[in-house]
Amino acid sequence: MVRRPRKAKEEIPPLEKEALVQEENNGSAALAEEIKVEETKDIEAEEAKDATAIERVPVEIVSEEEPLTDEERNRLYELENLVIESFYIAGRSLREINEKRLYRATHRTFEDYCYERFGFQRRHSYQLIEAATIADNLRERARPAHMIPTSEYQIRPLSRLKEEPEKQVAAWARSVEKAGGKAPTHDLVKETVAEYVEGTKENGREKVAYRLTKGDICVIKRNSDPRLSERVGYWGLIREVTKDVCTIELYDRTVADVDSNNLSFLKHTKREAQSRRKLFEQLSAIYQAQTEREEVVALNLEYFGRLRRPTLTLLEKSLLRFLEQKTKKGGKVPAAEEKQEG
Repeated sequence: MVRRPRKAKEEIPPLEKEALVQEENNGSAALAEEIKVEETKDIEAEEAKDATAIERVPVEIVSEEEPLTDEERNRLYELENLVIESFYIAGRSLREINEKRLYRATHRTFEDYCYERFGFQRRHSYQLIEAATIADNLRERARPAHMIPTSEYQIRPLSRLKEEPEKQVAAWARSVEKAGGKAPTHDLVKETVAEYVEGTKENGREKVAYRLTKGDICVIKRNSDPRLSERVGYWGLIREVTKDVCTIELYDRTVADVDSNNLSFLKHTKREAQSRRKLFEQLSAIYQAQTEREEVVALNLEYFGRLRRPTLTLLEKSLLRFLEQKTKKGGKVPAAEEKQEG
């Protein structure tokens, strides 16, 4: 069988071939552009449809000045109190758990209990307890009474005055005043506390000097007032404070204005301060009850007037009672009894 040779494929001239390729590319581009335009129209149509649908949804606009109903106001008050009370309740609860050792059934220490039960670090647990103690003091003494702390962090700076409850109240009241009657911030409370506690360095150690306030008990260190030149070392009560000048009163009713730098604050507990003020009244009564100024009485009053200790010994109490009894009777210590006492 004889095979016929295939007919050679006709070759397309180069110029004609290039023209065909160009035409094919133009057609593809035109088709792609047409498809893109159609897709864009579809998307715009969908967006317009969605926008129309959104516009048709009724929206109720509530005025910002719309008042709360009585029910809403009461509920808001309840919720606010829960927020405010949260740290206070936590601190009081932890304090009771610690004091009564209610953790002992499951844990060896209070710190381990707080960490494993609540995830509290040791420091945070005691900060809550201390904050509750401060809040108790402010609730009892602070005015206005409704301006109570809102968080542990807010009143943390007041812990620097924990030995002086009266100063805690004064610093808190001052902070509220600075805040315009609103709840003061942590930084504002810290700034105010710094006005009552000034840190200085003495022998490389921090020494705390308190800013004096009305009712404090102080000792006269030095003074330029002639009336007090012989009263250095005597203690008295601060009756008024104006900037850096304090009005101090001694047991003999001597009253003078003294620069606060010339006074030394006597740091006492609350009970010790009460005892000291009672002693002040006793000494004043003895001094005023005298019909004649006697040396023996003056010497004893001077002794008590310079006494730094907050408490009296049994002998000192007996001596004080003796002076009270004798000055009340006749305003004079009998010579025989004076000798016997000596």
